[in-house]
Amino acid sequence: MAAYNWINIDAMCPSCNKVVSIRCQTHIASDFGGDENGRFLHREYQLGDKMAWWPEDHKRFLNWREEWRGDSGNLQSDQAVEACYAYCENCEAKLCVVIQFENLRPVEVIRITLEEDWPDGYSA
Repeated sequence: MAAYNWINIDAMCPSCNKVVSIRCQTHIASDFGGDENGRFLHREYQLGDKMAWWPEDHKRFLNWREEWRGDSGNLQSDQAVEACYAYCENCEAKLCVVIQFENLRPVEVIRITLEEDWPDGYSA
C-alpha cells in the first residue's frame, strides 16, 4: 500500500472537453508518519496550498520529493515534478496530470492528458 495525497484542480478535461474538477493522486509529501494533525497522507490540497510535512530540521524533511517520478534533472532542491494519476469528476475519465511542486506546494499544472497517453519521461 502506497502513501499518497490528493491535489484538486479545476481544468479542461481532455475527454469531455469541459472545465471541471480533476482529482490528482500525488506521492509528493506523502508518508505514513505524521504530526499532531495525522499522517501525511490522504490529505486534500489545491494549487498553491502548503503541504503538511516534517519540519525543516527533521532528518526526513528532504524526503518530500520523489525525484524518480518526474523530470528533476534541471530542478532545484526545493522543486519536484510528478506525473499523477488523476480522474475527471464529471465524466470519470482516467487522466494523467503533470504537476510542478515548489517548497512543498503544488504550484503549476504542466500538462493534462488521458492516462493512455501518459507523457514520455515520467514513471507511471
